[in-house]
Amino acid sequence: MAPSRPWWRSSSRPRRRWTICAAPPWSSRLLGRHSPDNRLRIVDGGALATLVALLSRPDPLLQEHGVTALLNLSLREDNRGAVVDAGAVGPLVRALRSAASPAARENAACTLLRLAQLDGSAAAAIGRAGAVPVLVSLLESGGARGKKDAATALYALCSGAPEENGPRAVEAGAVRALLELMGEPERGMVEKAAYVLHALVGTAEGRAAAVAEGGVPVLVEMVEGGTPRHKEMATLCLLHVCEDSAAYRTMVAREGAIPPLVALSHSSDARPKLRAKAEVLVGLLRQPRSGSLLRARPSVAASRLPAGAPFVDAGAVGPLVRALRSAASPAARENAACALLRLAQLDGSAAAAIGRAGAVPVLVSLLESGGARGKKDAATALYALCSGAPEENGPRAVEAGAVRALLELMGEPERGMVEKAAYVLHALVGTAEGRAAAVAEGGVPVLVEMVEGGTPRHKEMATLCLLHVCEDSAAYRTMVAREGAIPPLVALSHSSDARPKLRAKAEVLVGLLRQPRSGSLLRARPSVAASRLPAGLCN
Repeated sequence: MAPSRPWWRSSSRPRRRWTICAAPPWSSRLLGRHSPDNRLRIVDGGALATLVALLSRPDPLLQEHGVTALLNLSLREDNRGAVVDAGAVGPLVRALRSAASPAARENAACTLLRLAQLDGSAAAAIGRAGAVPVLVSLLESGGARGKKDAATALYALCSGAPEENGPRAVEAGAVRALLELMGEPERGMVEKAAYVLHALVGTAEGRAAAVAEGGVPVLVEMVEGGTPRHKEMATLCLLHVCEDSAAYRTMVAREGAIPPLVALSHSSDARPKLRAKAEVLVGLLRQPRSGSLLRARPSVAASRLPAGAPFVDAGAVGPLVRALRSAASPAARENAACALLRLAQLDGSAAAAIGRAGAVPVLVSLLESGGARGKKDAATALYALCSGAPEENGPRAVEAGAVRALLELMGEPERGMVEKAAYVLHALVGTAEGRAAAVAEGGVPVLVEMVEGGTPRHKEMATLCLLHVCEDSAAYRTMVAREGAIPPLVALSHSSDARPKLRAKAEVLVGLLRQPRSGSLLRARPSVAASRLPAGLCN
């Protein structure tokens, strides 16, 4: 009998198809691992349907073999369309969500990454199949390899179909997970996370989430002390954040971004394009209430989105506030809050107009009694209004009872609102009314407890709030010192885990508390409030 030929050299296509499908699944996995030619032959031989079917089998080992074989096949670019056409996307997403083997979940993420690189329609199809929230979950809780695969897949999905997958990623909590990874360089994920964040802040939802989740301090610190690549990615992200919002420009300038950006714009080590972008960003930050530079150089992101000004000019603010107050549907009220948030980000005059239309007390009411999403939308909208027009909207929020509602949320970590509430409180205690309300409503013990036992971000926000409370009042300094704030602040000022800026601010606050009847230290060492001076005086 003549020796049989290998199955991939069969002259009969039906025979070749039968032999492939009858082969054990791990044979396709092994044959496709190292040989590009084998990857093409396996697909041409009709094995895809069988491999896709394995992903729905209950046997974890078969699932893993099927996923890994598909991963190996998708490494060849001209196979990816066939893998998508074979209906692999849905089973891969299910494997990513619920496969018993961590290796199968990680390989499913890697396969989806390859398929997303095919084109925008493939990326959109993968997003519609539900991959984005599952990848965000893997980014949050996966192992080292799982986090890397999830980040790379999210980047492919959100850059391939930004209009669809960007909002999905933001809604699933990707921004918070990315910022946490960017704040922990020891994990080796800063650059990957920054690339995904850059894709997300190209959308209005992504910019709002980056600010609300505390991204500005993280990005400014990367510009100050990161690697050359980290500085570049942070600058690009900040440019996206700042280009369409005067309120955000003010925040970034107050965080101290101008000096390191000026240094970067003159650095001979930086690439010419990066120096030019740093220079543009410095120009924006030095004109925080002006859109002139933005009008001269419109961004790519701005060209994708309708400008907010026509909506304001068309009289949308009043009806949106009325919908926020009295729409029958909770979803309509929450969406009205979101729409007002977007309009408030336009500039300070828009934020002031929304406040004058009566939005602030209605948002405070939603913060007090809304559902989980309603509370988050209300907090973010209040932050935009009170940071965009602090002189007008800050007192309105205080009068409406915002401080009490915020402190209640900060005292209940299980609601997941501590950080958002702290950001709004920080905007309010920049006014005398806000500081008085924070003290009167029992805010000092809440803030001191956050410094003692909160997460790193909670400690930072509590320290900044206490610094505002203490800097202009000896009586408040005495109260904070008596509440036991000095020991945890001293520990924070010496903590190697804390950011250098936070250690410095904790040290300033300790100095104030140790001299409760003297303002000399405040005069000698400018406080956070000093950063409100015009940028030209600070540089």
